[in-house]
Amino acid sequence: MGKNVLKVGAVYINNDKSPGGVSYIYTDRSNDNALTIGRGTTLGSNSHLTIKDEETIIGLHDNLTILNGETGKISFQVQGSFPHAVTALPNTLTMLASSYVDATGSSHVISDIGIGNNNPVTTLNNYLGSLGVPYNIITLGDLLPGGISFQFLGREEASICSFNSDLHISAFDDISFYTGLHEDPARSDTAVKFTDDGDIICEAMQQYISVTLTNDTDVHSDEYNPFDENEGPPTTFQTNIGEGITFDAANGHFTISKTGDYEITAVLYMESDTAALDVFKLEKNGNTDIWAAETFIHNSVEPTERTINGIFPFIAGTFIEVRVEGTNLSVRNGSGMSIKRIA
Repeated sequence: MGKNVLKVGAVYINNDKSPGGVSYIYTDRSNDNALTIGRGTTLGSNSHLTIKDEETIIGLHDNLTILNGETGKISFQVQGSFPHAVTALPNTLTMLASSYVDATGSSHVISDIGIGNNNPVTTLNNYLGSLGVPYNIITLGDLLPGGISFQFLGREEASICSFNSDLHISAFDDISFYTGLHEDPARSDTAVKFTDDGDIICEAMQQYISVTLTNDTDVHSDEYNPFDENEGPPTTFQTNIGEGITFDAANGHFTISKTGDYEITAVLYMESDTAALDVFKLEKNGNTDIWAAETFIHNSVEPTERTINGIFPFIAGTFIEVRVEGTNLSVRNGSGMSIKRIA
């Protein structure tokens, strides 16, 4: 050393004499003269940063050390090249990164992070690797089950864990799954919801309606829709229940709001001067028959009940109606129609 170099064993910073109020910096002769920075009145206690030789870059409180390629530590390559090294705290965290070349000659970076797993190889990274695209995967658990706990203000709100090949998802309240991204976490268009009282709700499947006539239609000898309020004195209805599917009494139309497969049941109580029913059918969009039958009713024993039932595919916006025709035909109160989505 030159003559102007001041030899000092250690430098303390801060006049606060409490153990937590003093910082120090010194070279630790017992640790290969490593430059050590810490907090405390005793050298070497609560050391936070250690800089050793050219091989050891940084050591943090003896819990985390960055070395060049040593297993169980953290390694880095020169900026601009692909990282190949391992970051690991034994039995706690393993981070792997590597490069490969695909069939086009392009280089990619892949990385796997294992928490509680020193060898984070999964069927998922095997699959993503086979696609020849960059990917990142986090693996939880190895010899012990892995899981994630979500907390707020010291209380666990939800958790996800695996155990005995099962995936367990729990929450303090409801569990909701959404399709697509949305800025409002409280949005109502849930794809699937598991409620805290044991119900399973699929919003898209909540499509149903049930409507009942509460008085008789007028007597007709031409084709008509008995659920049209204009076909009675006027005809009145009771919507027993409904979700998604709508009913318009002004024209007797039932309108589908979501594309899917639907079961339709219509039960009609009818009176007529003759036995024949000239028209007994379901129609969609005012021009297409989707169900029809040639049937009769007992004009000597009235009213007579006849049923329509079937499963049909519909796209959103389709409207459905019942059409009947007979000689001096009327449809009696208590007749009804139900529609529900099944797929």
